[in-house]
Amino acid sequence: MSPLWKSELRLRLGPGRCQAALWSAGLRPRCLARAASAAAGAEAVEAVLVEISAQGLDLPRRAVVLLEDELLYYAVLPAAGSQRAGLAAARSSLAAATGDADLVVASTLLAGGRLRLAAAVGAATVERLRAALAARDVALHSLQAALPADLARLPREAAPSDGVLALLRSEGLTLVGLRQGQVADLAWERCDLTRPQAVVARVAAYHRRWSGAAAAVPVLLVPAQALQAEALAGACSAQGWGLAELSQEAW
Repeated sequence: MSPLWKSELRLRLGPGRCQAALWSAGLRPRCLARAASAAAGAEAVEAVLVEISAQGLDLPRRAVVLLEDELLYYAVLPAAGSQRAGLAAARSSLAAATGDADLVVASTLLAGGRLRLAAAVGAATVERLRAALAARDVALHSLQAALPADLARLPREAAPSDGVLALLRSEGLTLVGLRQGQVADLAWERCDLTRPQAVVARVAAYHRRWSGAAAAVPVLLVPAQALQAEALAGACSAQGWGLAELSQEAW
């Protein structure tokens, strides 16, 4: 783990849930406390801050927030020119796709240099988050997207070079088309994750669209929790699909 020069509050915010961890500064950062809430939005943030404070710990002055896929818009776009040009293209594309011009947008150049991953969240969502943190004298230091963070946690040997990743979320699936080891396509499918047949149907439909006639293109399901992995193990085996869990997260 990299050194941490200032203590930090790390939040992972999703639909109807928030997880928090307080990390100490130092060459070998340590997790001092964890908290979780099943509330939504700013209410969930307030709840985890209260829970950590109740453990007798001072809240740090800054927070890093990871937003889950249900709260974001994503797009994979051609890399064009400078970072500024890429960000402008991402903002224009996502505003057109969502009909919302009031977005906070980030654009990251993907490995290989040919594509950018753009992510956006409504500005009102960010302001509510910022206000919830500021009420406890915590500043929003960094806002990050869950997808690239989770892809980095996927064991390198598990991901196919060309194929489909299906990441199970809280309310559906983030489907990723890979080409030469790089993200080349994204789709979101809302479905009931407690029904393995529904998951299989959505993944199979995306696989047909992405792979075309190449039926041998592999599929890897990535559950968000152990219970999902247990529920889908039989379906994956029947379909000839892989199943892989994310490595232990650093927050």
